[in-house]
Amino acid sequence: DPGLREALEKLRENIQQLSPEQLRRAMEDVEFNEEDYKKRIERTIELFKQLKLMSDMEKLAKSFD
Repeated sequence: DPGLREALEKLRENIQQLSPEQLRRAMEDVEFNEEDYKKRIERTIELFKQLKLMSDMEKLAKSFD
């Protein structure tokens, strides 16, 4: 894909223009964002588990009615 190839070339050129300090900060931001993303996913999974448990409990309660 020529468009993708061109975009990758521009990205490579821009990365080469970054100072080592700018590159280091950018990598730290990526690491932070990845950690934040993982925490959000874990929290979402826990919420889904709680919702399923509540749903199962409601079904059980209805079965006793």
